[in-house]
Amino acid sequence: MQFTVQGMTCDHCIRAITAAVLRRDLGARVNVDLAAGEVRVEGRLSQAEAVAAIEEEGYAVVNAPMPAAPAIASASCCGSCHS
Repeated sequence: MQFTVQGMTCDHCIRAITAAVLRRDLGARVNVDLAAGEVRVEGRLSQAEAVAAIEEEGYAVVNAPMPAAPAIASASCCGSCHS
């Protein structure tokens, strides 16, 4: 997951965001690019959990990608045979 994050300016920001994500998923990989204003998170966290971790540190996530919409069965299918 990659997010655009406002308010990151220094090494402290990198450490704070990284620590916040790692508190929720110790095995996550976090890459903070100050110049681009981007944070990339790879791990078991959902998008919402990653955004919450970053925002709880006081940073604004401005472009969290929307999760993919669930597949919708065709109108001719009741869906009961696919459960």
